[in-house]
Amino acid sequence: MQAAIVVAEKILTIERETLGDDAEDYLGTLMQLAEMYIALDNFEHARQAQATVLATQTKLHGADDWRVTDARLALADVKFQEKLSIEDRKSLRDVEHDKLRAYQFFDSVRLAEAIEVLLRVAATEERIWGPNRRQVAATHVMLGGSYLRQRNLAAAKLHLDKALTIQEMCLGLDHPDIATTLTGLSGVALAQNRFADAEPLEQRTLKIR
Repeated sequence: MQAAIVVAEKILTIERETLGDDAEDYLGTLMQLAEMYIALDNFEHARQAQATVLATQTKLHGADDWRVTDARLALADVKFQEKLSIEDRKSLRDVEHDKLRAYQFFDSVRLAEAIEVLLRVAATEERIWGPNRRQVAATHVMLGGSYLRQRNLAAAKLHLDKALTIQEMCLGLDHPDIATTLTGLSGVALAQNRFADAEPLEQRTLKIR
């Protein structure tokens, strides 16, 4: 990990020298660095990286833009994780590995296995992050998608509705992540022949995208 950080820091230096400090193109590298710093419990550098992302996105897009919301939440997440116990930090790292396994199961249409893993992930995230965080919402979206492919429409709607409620609370009403959730809910409505319910969901999705 330390070797990867050294490489990423060199890339970041080149990008900032080439593009300037107010360019959006180097922010991806900076956000990746923040994640690597977190993995090594280097929260001071992670905070600095995410604070730079927030300041740059605010300058480029204005305070109400969804990219600024993402940057603000990412900085808050760093501060939150810094206060966690070593055990909870490890649990969150394990959760990320479990999510990758769930994605692999989903892509392989091993839906029951994906759902089993994701239910454990959701329980761990709710315990550590709290129930109303975007990380929890993202897991419920994945659960909703898995249940939808399994044709368990009631369970799909339950998880997607929960995700939407959390996302609207955390992200506002027009964040791109919400469009993904709305698409899932529209898919559930269409599968249940609730065409009148699907139409406003699709219209709202189009407005966001």
